[in-house]
Amino acid sequence: MVTEVTVTNPPDAVLAGKPTNLTCVTSASKPQACIRAYIRRPGNVRELDSRACNQDSSKVQTKTRTMTLTTRAEENGAELYCNASNSVTDQPVRSQVYTLNVQYPPQSGVRLSGYGNNTAVESGQKLTLTCQVGKGNPKPALSWSSECGQKNTVPGNDGSQQISISITVSPSLNRKTCVCKGSQNGTLSRWTEQKSITFNVLLQEE
Repeated sequence: MVTEVTVTNPPDAVLAGKPTNLTCVTSASKPQACIRAYIRRPGNVRELDSRACNQDSSKVQTKTRTMTLTTRAEENGAELYCNASNSVTDQPVRSQVYTLNVQYPPQSGVRLSGYGNNTAVESGQKLTLTCQVGKGNPKPALSWSSECGQKNTVPGNDGSQQISISITVSPSLNRKTCVCKGSQNGTLSRWTEQKSITFNVLLQEE
């Protein structure tokens, strides 16, 4: 009977949506074992390639089984494991449990708020400009260009990555282009995007 099952190539990291091979090996040889693999997260357990494992004694799997692992963004941090048994009446033996590191690009791109591009604004007016991006793994980084007139940068996180700057509009900002750049430099997931605004400062006539 099965006494041990192992994952021979547990992934250090996987890219959401990209297939990779997962191989499970069991100690059993007679009778042949039924080997299954699962991804478990709170409130959900998903079996990989459930069609191929049939408990009919003439169709059960061999000692080794290779399956296609294709993960989803929401499965980052989920548990991955194999189990195996020789019979429907045997309690399955479980492999070591691995925590999935699922990398994925931001689920929404860079968004700017606090000022409408090229909207007329008076000198001396105070603005709070906010740059946001959707969740990703690894966490995306954001930065404002130096042409934005900022004195300080305040990072924050409300479920999406965001940074805000407070500025006082001055005549020197007129026609300046202010850029927020987002980037992600994961081992598998790499992404860059930027959005810009151009200031339209109402200048007093001399």
